[in-house]
Amino acid sequence: MPHIIVEQSADVKTMLDPQVLCKLLFEAAFETGVFASPAAIKVRVHTADAVLMGTDIQSFVHAEMRMLAGRTNDEKTKVTSALLAILTTNLPDVGNLSVDICDLHDSAYTKRVL
Repeated sequence: MPHIIVEQSADVKTMLDPQVLCKLLFEAAFETGVFASPAAIKVRVHTADAVLMGTDIQSFVHAEMRMLAGRTNDEKTKVTSALLAILTTNLPDVGNLSVDICDLHDSAYTKRVL
């Protein structure tokens, strides 16, 4: 934990390899100092085949950080700012870049690991 889940328009794949994007976001998240272990950070990218934003077809990348509750607002802002900086620097021609954080509830979150 945490999870960084990226949604992007299909054209973004031609601008930056999704695996490279994963690596950049992973490193940025860890470098914030908010997360104790890099082993806990998980990043994945999903590409949207169809997109309509308002009345225009636009490029976009939206990163959502999901993590267990308990971080301060300052810590959350530090993480979202770091992730947005990576997106802004590496994807300057993408029309819409956004980052959000969702708290997972430790009483409801479950997982299975082999």
